[in-house]
Amino acid sequence: MITEFKTKNDLENMLLKTIYNDILQIVSKSGEAKLLLSGGSTPTSLYLKLNQMFLNWEQVICGLTDERNVNTNDDASNEKLIRSTLLLNKPDSNFIGMKNNDLELHENLIYANTVYNQFNCCDIILLGMGEDGHIASIFPNDNLSIDSLLSKDNVVQTNSPNEPKIRFSISPKLIAESKKCYLFFTGEKKIEQFHSNFKNLPITWIKSFITNTFYSKNT
Repeated sequence: MITEFKTKNDLENMLLKTIYNDILQIVSKSGEAKLLLSGGSTPTSLYLKLNQMFLNWEQVICGLTDERNVNTNDDASNEKLIRSTLLLNKPDSNFIGMKNNDLELHENLIYANTVYNQFNCCDIILLGMGEDGHIASIFPNDNLSIDSLLSKDNVVQTNSPNEPKIRFSISPKLIAESKKCYLFFTGEKKIEQFHSNFKNLPITWIKSFITNTFYSKNT
């Protein structure tokens, strides 16, 4: 299912309402909600809006769909993005990052897989998509991304075509096992990739696991 909106603001307001209501229902049933969030520049304004909505953030466990192999204080860090937007001034939030600044790459991957066990059967995953059809940090024409299709791990290491190249990403397995997975993106180039169904595109690999897609041609 795909829903198209006239403006990015309209898209964000509907997605915001959807996520907010989902969280309230999940918390009322199980006492806590688990939420995995995408990085990048597209969701910044969405996260700032969600920050203003009344939620008991002690009952929401947040994590990332992907992360760059940089220090969490680096401007390229998705963790820094989430903490400075969605979780700004929320000291009681339960946030689980992928990057441990004190660990080498291999040990960090083991660490991320261990802490992301709690996101098995995740309540809500919010995914973005790049103009090349990548989702999270699973990229076309990357051997490690292709290998992730068969991985039983929760978090995989991949290589981006852009710097910083080394990435961590939730696996297709974790996406497939989620209870709800929302995709949102803007721009006509991205909608072409979404509808292309090319077999080498990560969006094609995970499209069947998406609950709803929110799209606006206006960026």
